Amino acid sequence: MKYLIIIFSVFTLTGCVTGPYHASNTIGNGYSSELVSENIYHVRYSGTSFEKNDDLVLLRAAEIALEQGYDFFTIMNSKNNSREVRAITYRGVDTRTKAKSDLRIKLLKEKVDETSYDAAEIERFYKDKYDISLSDVKGV
Repeated sequence: MKYLIIIFSVFTLTGCVTGPYHASNTIGNGYSSELVSENIYHVRYSGTSFEKNDDLVLLRAAEIALEQGYDFFTIMNSKNNSREVRAITYRGVDTRTKAKSDLRIKLLKEKVDETSYDAAEIERFYKDKYDISLSDVKGV
């Protein structure tokens, strides 16, 4: 019985790898951010797709800028990495790729050059692209 509970728990958690846009959960999927210094944040998004992660980490960066009263942000540096994750499911061993996108951003009051992102425009674009409404955002 103990093994059945463990297998069911792992199966349930592996089902959470994709889904709505949300704050990082217990298995590390979703977004997280931390203030590094004044107006500089480290923003992460973990999931199963680099393309989607790159989009959603930009969305989270835009949200942070707007939440903090800034209209623009610039990317100071970025990094992507992945690793294989194995889980036991009712079908046997399931191997998935876990991808992570990291950004270090600087919040700006005004556009300084062509590398500055318009936070409201980025937020609108990616929420439309992924059909994300405020009710879909968990942990905000």
